[in-house]
Amino acid sequence: MRKSMPIYPLFVKDPFFSVWMPRGVNDEDTETWFGRKIPVYGVVLAGGKTYSFLGKVPCAQPLKVDDVETTAFSTIVHLSCDLFSMRTEYISPLDPTDAELTACPVCIFRYTLTPRRFLAQMQVALAVSEEICYNTRKAILGDVIGGVRQTAYFGRCEQAVLSHAADVCSADWGYYFLRAQDAYYLGEEAFLTYLKTGEADGGLNKEKRYLLAIDRHSGKDAVSAAMYFAFDDVCSVNYYGELLRGYYFRGGKTVLDALDETERDTERILAQLTAFDSNLRERTKPFGEEYLHILYASLRQAMAAHKLVADGRGRLLFLSKECGSDGCIATADISYPSMPLFLLYAPQLLKGMLYPIFDFAQCRAWRYDFAPHDAGIYPYCVGQFYATAPMREGKFGREDCHFGKTDVTLPPYYLYPADNVLYDMKKQMPVEESSNMLILTALLLQRGDGELAGHYASLLRTWADYLYRCPTFPNSQLCTDDFAGHLDKNVNLAVKAAVGLYAYSLIAAYNGDNVAQRYGEEARARAREIAALRPEGGMLPLAAHGGQDTFSIKYNLLADRLLGGGLFEERLMEEEVDGYLERMLPYGTPLDTRAEYTKSDWIMWAAALTRSPAKQKKFFGAVSAYLSDSRENVPFSDWYDGRTGKVWHYGEGRSFRNRTVQAGCFAPLLLNEMGLGAHPEIYKEETK
Repeated sequence: MRKSMPIYPLFVKDPFFSVWMPRGVNDEDTETWFGRKIPVYGVVLAGGKTYSFLGKVPCAQPLKVDDVETTAFSTIVHLSCDLFSMRTEYISPLDPTDAELTACPVCIFRYTLTPRRFLAQMQVALAVSEEICYNTRKAILGDVIGGVRQTAYFGRCEQAVLSHAADVCSADWGYYFLRAQDAYYLGEEAFLTYLKTGEADGGLNKEKRYLLAIDRHSGKDAVSAAMYFAFDDVCSVNYYGELLRGYYFRGGKTVLDALDETERDTERILAQLTAFDSNLRERTKPFGEEYLHILYASLRQAMAAHKLVADGRGRLLFLSKECGSDGCIATADISYPSMPLFLLYAPQLLKGMLYPIFDFAQCRAWRYDFAPHDAGIYPYCVGQFYATAPMREGKFGREDCHFGKTDVTLPPYYLYPADNVLYDMKKQMPVEESSNMLILTALLLQRGDGELAGHYASLLRTWADYLYRCPTFPNSQLCTDDFAGHLDKNVNLAVKAAVGLYAYSLIAAYNGDNVAQRYGEEARARAREIAALRPEGGMLPLAAHGGQDTFSIKYNLLADRLLGGGLFEERLMEEEVDGYLERMLPYGTPLDTRAEYTKSDWIMWAAALTRSPAKQKKFFGAVSAYLSDSRENVPFSDWYDGRTGKVWHYGEGRSFRNRTVQAGCFAPLLLNEMGLGAHPEIYKEETK
């Protein structure tokens, strides 16, 4: 697909192995997902000249960029000059149906070089600058590991493993590996000499370090080859005191095993990824190219903002990082919007998102009768961070929160006793998170996996009881859209609570609990009370006391359709969608009456509410236009101005970017696969 994106994923595997290419391709440096420059250079030496195909390379002539296209797992760039043409492909194997491949810490660079005349020597090279190795600069060490094909690596001399828990940061630990015909670990002076002469001597002075990988060719025929780029983070996560390596490394595997396996199985891997991509193209044909464009922008980003590990009990944990919004790990209200992709392709990964919340809720430190918001800050999964409050005085005095800091870790909250007051209740999201956990557990149950529903029956009942005691329209509190502030009697949150109660009725029935009917009836009674707020042919208001001139995107209605509750009528959903379309700005409908910013994930959930393909395509067109028109080097943002397309900033210039919530863009496809999606005949029948 040739529709453009704000910035293109090149090598992405997890929150710390994340390299992106600005639209300029070879006139700008590559970046991390959060915008820090980490130069990865690509050059061809031919005919006595040095040409660049990636990054702003010193002493090199940029190749002409003819085209950039994307697939589900690849960014493909076509380039040329008078001597040759070149096709480069940057591949991140992140097939959600294959946990082993997703966890393998290797990305692939593949190229085809086609001379336009005989060339006595052609060198294709990738170089990686040491900036990728650290958040705080320290001395670097590296070397070359021999073999038929060589592997160079580097990392900080001082491996500060798990030395910080923060949002916009790189890791100060781990090693990066680059494999090709020849590989070098060299200083900047030697690297610049190579760019000028084609000779790499591996010299090291007191200067910046590089990895350099080189393939050498000659002749007049096209040549194709691949190089391999890997990251071994040494230790991935502190999971309630258990230090876990990446899922791939279980059983003693090493990063060299990962490189060997990927190199050996390249053709099989590429065939698998191509098959997934072809299937996705076929399944999205009814939706059009703009929808496929959105999914291509979502898939790699959503997958690579997680880390896949297994705990000591053998449970698969798929741990999200709340990128760009505070760095929390395993956030419940991030898993909820992410759900469509994983429910569609990999329910076991969705289940792996929920274990950390259940586990912390069983600790003494969590003394509340509602669900936690998160399980820490990546990579510290040690108990809820959000809403922690400092205590200046007394025996149990506590430091300020860690928000925005990049040089600290988290305390082991999971060890705290029940009488230690950790949290500011004003910042909690009790209705939001309890409903999220009930709905997601019920969706897994609906898919035939009742493990969570059965094993955590007591916790689920506690959370359901909390919702049952709450009024239909919750008192002032935050919801997942916390940037909008507290809202009293939030109607969208009331919808979620009603669906959460219905979800629990399914869980209770599965567990043989005789309260199932009572919770189902309560859910339906609340739905009727909510629907009564709507004027004939109109929309539900923002809040129960908000008046008929207000609105908000009622994305939580989608959970009712997914669970088959039928709490809310199809006509209500269609008329809600009509209202969103009437208020549509160039790049999306505002989230609610209070501002013109929008949320692209919730827009796609709104698109899934309608049975009309024509209506859906209006939503797709707006979000696709944002991706094409944006000139900000930001991975697919879910929070931007619906009128201008500018990414919304908060705090010290921070913005939502690279967030896993964009997996929610798969909502229309999920509904379609479940037989609940848009259909012209169904739409005509249900709107008579």
